[in-house]
Amino acid sequence: MEAAKRERIGKAKTIDGFIKDIKSRPLVITEFDEKLWLAVIDTAMVNQDGTMTFRFKNASEITA
Repeated sequence: MEAAKRERIGKAKTIDGFIKDIKSRPLVITEFDEKLWLAVIDTAMVNQDGTMTFRFKNASEITA
């Protein structure tokens, strides 16, 4: 039970740090940001028809 509590606290600190980092950035992203990519994207897949499917960390997907 204590380990689960520590894990939740650790995740909360990570999320808080990510939010603070995002708030400190300009509203428009003009260049690739590896840190942002790794924090948001779970997987990216190129489909046979040439489209790409991005799966986000929250399990939502978008195909473009």
